[in-house]
Amino acid sequence: MSKSLCISFKPTCESFDVPYNSQTTIDDLIKYVCIQSSVLPNTNPNDYYLMINKSDMLRTNQTVEAAGLDQLDRIVSLDMCTKTRVLMKRIVDSRMQLWQDPIKPIPTKTQQTIPTDQSNNPDESSVSTNKQQIPSTTEVLSNDNNDRNNEVHILICGSPKVGKSTLINALCGCPVAKVKTIGLDHCTQKTSYYQLDNIYFWDTPGIQQWSNIDIDSYINSSKRCQTPLCMFYCASPGSFTKLKQLEMLLDECIYQRHIFCVLVVTNMFAHINRHAILNEFKTLLSKYIDHSQQIREEDGVFYYGHVGLCTMVNSREYVDEDTNRRQSQQGINELVMALTKSFSRTHQLDGWLRTIEKNTLFWLEKQEEIFRLTKKSDDICLSEIIQNI
Repeated sequence: MSKSLCISFKPTCESFDVPYNSQTTIDDLIKYVCIQSSVLPNTNPNDYYLMINKSDMLRTNQTVEAAGLDQLDRIVSLDMCTKTRVLMKRIVDSRMQLWQDPIKPIPTKTQQTIPTDQSNNPDESSVSTNKQQIPSTTEVLSNDNNDRNNEVHILICGSPKVGKSTLINALCGCPVAKVKTIGLDHCTQKTSYYQLDNIYFWDTPGIQQWSNIDIDSYINSSKRCQTPLCMFYCASPGSFTKLKQLEMLLDECIYQRHIFCVLVVTNMFAHINRHAILNEFKTLLSKYIDHSQQIREEDGVFYYGHVGLCTMVNSREYVDEDTNRRQSQQGINELVMALTKSFSRTHQLDGWLRTIEKNTLFWLEKQEEIFRLTKKSDDICLSEIIQNI
């Protein structure tokens, strides 16, 4: 009686009973699935790897017996997964044309509609008409050379102990070290940064007491961080958010610097008022777009045109001290995918993909969606996409 292993092909959700013997290698199993797949026929076996129990990657030159796959009581799942670099290159090549709305310019404060009772004032009207139009956020990002030194800079704001560092770790998929503390020019607060390779997350506490001058100082605190990839603002349900300071920060980021803004309710299970904070975020972001058609919701993420988005997340397992009820990580993969879509038509996409490259959980769980969004004709082999990797 022939023996077989059930292998799930993650990109297509197909399942195969793959026959094997004592000499069969992991590479042989992968090649069999590549030949048998009806969704991705003749795909390159070098683009994939085999994972056991969603945790251990198997070496392709191992035999089935050497890998212990003949011990059926050891196997919970066998998944054939696409290599991360293949997925990244696929996204870049397809550019995932996902936005349905045309790109619209973001007005500055002086370009906003002047009330009728002021429109006859020649001085005020001259200010509006002589002001050079500022391009949209997407246009700025598309032409930006932010990674000229192969660096990625991301701003992360919010009060202390709202889960900023935990969010950073969850987004990157690995611990990111806090490196240095830098004093600001106009206040006594400190800004510091977290670093992962050439990726920098610029963090500061104390924004609740800031003025416009302090916000400007924070963004200028590093000369290398002239055009950040985006700005994260974090608020925990148990914390108190001063909307005035947040609105000043958004004005500076969106109107003046054209920075994509991501408002996140962290520790979403810690308090019942998480929906109230999310609604405040939605109200604030809605003022920066000109019509409701630019607002859409997908997988718990609310998109606001090309200026920003907001959502709720649980960055790591949460344990209720009273009931001992556990809540697993939630919303992170959806947030990562939302930002991938948001940057899909900009040069910032490369920097964002490098930021999330080590987030193994995201690349595993979102393979089917990535393949669906970047679907190419069946006669194009993935090896053609990664020939330069």
